[in-house]
Amino acid sequence: SLLFVGLTGRELFGNNRGWPAAVILVGCLGMLVRAHEILTDNALLTGCAVMLYGYALSLRRAKLAGLFLGIGLGIGFLSKGFIAPMLFLLISIGLLLFRNWRTRGYFTTLGIALLCALPWLTVWPYLLYQHSPELFIDWAWTRNIGRWFSHTRSGDFHEVLYYLKALPWLAWPAAPLAAWTVWEARKRIWQEAEFQLLLICFIVMLIALSFVPDINDQNAMPMLLPLALLATAALS
Repeated sequence: SLLFVGLTGRELFGNNRGWPAAVILVGCLGMLVRAHEILTDNALLTGCAVMLYGYALSLRRAKLAGLFLGIGLGIGFLSKGFIAPMLFLLISIGLLLFRNWRTRGYFTTLGIALLCALPWLTVWPYLLYQHSPELFIDWAWTRNIGRWFSHTRSGDFHEVLYYLKALPWLAWPAAPLAAWTVWEARKRIWQEAEFQLLLICFIVMLIALSFVPDINDQNAMPMLLPLALLATAALS
């Protein structure tokens, strides 16, 4: 996670922004609390960090970016099921709102990413189904897709604002620096590709993770990535 957030910081903001991005991430209180624990959320964080690097690299090296994006998607999928594919789909669509991303290179990246992710997305579920169709249904529906539909139908969204209340301490000290970056660059924030990427990632993660059945602070860890990178932009 630290390696790839550092690579993303360097890719987006220059060669001197790699180490600061990693240091800001590891210094967030949410990381201090959870990073030493054996949680699938930490593996999901790594998958999201690799995905984010793939998106950033697609602006310059489309084919290599697709490789990283697919690997990150696969890591995220094998860590916590369908959350990573959902984030990949929504972020990929969200970036198409901007002209900077409606390019042949970006579509090439997405195509290669899907090809590279295919083994990760199919081999283990196939082996599980071969071993036990009942366990496959339990994993795919009861504990993943079905839980989301049940949660949505229940209308129990009393914790939907949990992350807005938790992020000020989970993402401290990155959050105020990220907010300063957005304020300082407010006149050009939606015109520059690096800010478009980080803001779309944060908004998608915030909305998507606020409507999953499990609302807790470790689920918010992927949101630390775009916040730490936005904070890196405000380093000076």
